Amino acid sequence: MRTLCDVCESAAAILFCAADEAALCRACDDK
Repeated sequence: MRTLCDVCESAAAILFCAADEAALCRACDDK
């Protein structure tokens, strides 16, 4: 099961940002 992005909640998360404690997809990470 894939983890969803904590920001947009629609794309699969590709990384975990320790500073934000959030899983992010590529598009949200670029923001």
